[in-house]
Amino acid sequence: MIKDSTDKVRLNIAHDLKYFIKANNYATSANINPKIMDSFIKNIHETRNICAHNNRLIAFKCHSSSKYFSLIHDKYDLIDRDSRKSVYSTFASLECFLSETEFKMLNNTFRKRFRWLDRHLVMIDANQIGGLIGFPIDWFKKPKLVQG
Repeated sequence: MIKDSTDKVRLNIAHDLKYFIKANNYATSANINPKIMDSFIKNIHETRNICAHNNRLIAFKCHSSSKYFSLIHDKYDLIDRDSRKSVYSTFASLECFLSETEFKMLNNTFRKRFRWLDRHLVMIDANQIGGLIGFPIDWFKKPKLVQG
């Protein structure tokens, strides 16, 4: 629906999103534009469809790289020249669309699942699986985010 909206509507949505991002613990103003927003939504949609239709998430790449948004991508060590087609990049972009509490819950759930894999896998390391969906090495070993 957003994709097919007029430029003015998309600009208003991006403008409202800017305040949502700022409310989610960012001290700076977030100048997200409709093209960045659209690229995030497109990759979130593709990743959601892979999961919803029981397709293989391992080694999945979105069709196009999301636009670089330093406020989010720098925080997750995704630099401008990197491809942002991975599940990890999509995970990072979700911080723009979820409340602070919801994102922390998602983050901690991913960490918990990776830690479970790390304890139970014998033939393959959890980092190898994480790497196949774009997560950095030992990402799951960082401390969990405190949920308020």
